[in-house]
Amino acid sequence: MKKVFNESEIKHYLSIDIPNSFRQGTNFSCELFRLIRKVDPQNQSKLSKVYPEHLEAWRRYERITFCDDQENLPEVGSIVKIGESVMNVDSGSYGAVYERYSLDEDNDEPCGIGIIFENGEYDGFSRSDLEALKVTHTGRVDQRLKDYHFENVIKLSEDYRNGMFDSVLKSK
Repeated sequence: MKKVFNESEIKHYLSIDIPNSFRQGTNFSCELFRLIRKVDPQNQSKLSKVYPEHLEAWRRYERITFCDDQENLPEVGSIVKIGESVMNVDSGSYGAVYERYSLDEDNDEPCGIGIIFENGEYDGFSRSDLEALKVTHTGRVDQRLKDYHFENVIKLSEDYRNGMFDSVLKSK
């Protein structure tokens, strides 16, 4: 069954509250959108139970804003460099794109990428994450990794330990 949303509320969030959240707006919705922007998908799912319209508006915003620019979203096998430290990854570290993913089960348009870094840390990054962390494409795409099929994080970690990414990340 498709969820029914309050479309006028969602339209308001898209046109007023989400933009204001980027400009340090102070109302509750702006604060909530800043939180949504930072949390992982599991916690976004928890928030959607309490604030379904907010989460739906955010997902639409991400699709509208970041999925329209698929040509510039690095492809699988791309070698990237991160400009800001995140998790246990130092700025200036290199990573390999191991997947392009969608945020919406009903829409396969990729809105984010999974990156595994030279130290073995990995995560998914939306277009806004890539911009905020100053992730840049080195211009290199490894042909062997271009065909990499992401199954799950256990297999990804195993592939990393078995040296699948060594030739790309160790040689930079």
